[in-house]
Amino acid sequence: MKSIVKILFLIFTLLLISVQPVFSQHGRNSSSNSIALWTNAGYSSIMNHSPATRAIGGLGGAIGIGYEYRARSGFLLQTGFELSLYNSVMRRNDTLHIVPMIDTEGRAFDGLFSFENISSRQQLVNIGPTLMLGTQFQNNFYFLVGGKVKFNIDGAERASSDVTKRARYDNIIGDDHDGILSDMPSHGLRINQRSHNSSLKMNTLFIGSVEVGYVFSTGNSRTPRSTRMRLSVFLDYGFSPVSRSNNDLIINNSPTSEYTPKIAVFLHHDVQSGFFNTLFTGLRLTTLFDIRPRRIDCWWLW
Repeated sequence: MKSIVKILFLIFTLLLISVQPVFSQHGRNSSSNSIALWTNAGYSSIMNHSPATRAIGGLGGAIGIGYEYRARSGFLLQTGFELSLYNSVMRRNDTLHIVPMIDTEGRAFDGLFSFENISSRQQLVNIGPTLMLGTQFQNNFYFLVGGKVKFNIDGAERASSDVTKRARYDNIIGDDHDGILSDMPSHGLRINQRSHNSSLKMNTLFIGSVEVGYVFSTGNSRTPRSTRMRLSVFLDYGFSPVSRSNNDLIINNSPTSEYTPKIAVFLHHDVQSGFFNTLFTGLRLTTLFDIRPRRIDCWWLW
């Protein structure tokens, strides 16, 4: 993680050094200052690097507001704040939960709970500052690279699965002579669908971002272009330090005395890495409102 931070810092330093002559060679009349409004939509995913889970992803979105400086040379600097919504789906391997139990007649047996078709839907709402640097070319294509820092302000996870309950007795022949009884709904030995909702929190999210697109200009050579539109593709890849927890994967939150285990939050379970990763990619639409008109050469008035 420290090496990644060092590399990002080095990239920003080199970019700032490379664009320093731009500020020294161009005066205020050769640059533009704009208010930027943008919205993003596309594929989002949260990955926890557990061998028992796999990320499928979902639909994500974001909105942002900020300031953009553009030099005559084409250099771009954009900063602002962005509010993002990540939706992701995870699948987990089937698992077996064995619990010593007592039936209504006082006999001991093992309750076998087979969890299958395990899935979880995560939703994260984050907000934070952005800093992007780049270039706009004469053909109106442009690119931006930079970073974002996002702070989690809300989150939820809904885990669901099919649960098959069976019973294993030592003194009963049972199915296939293995002492196991199954498919007896009157005794609670059946298949149920269960789900569990819980809040979800993640640590600060650090994101590297790349954006490539095209500028749709308005106006003509004799009028200031006070509004511009940009359409681009973007890629955000981030990491968040793992917050270790002792939460159990399987919980029993039945309001009655009946034992009804459910899959709880598994984003933080069996994590074998020091951080989560996030991916957000798709289309971005940006509107730029000039807050100071560009200088116009009114030679035709003389």
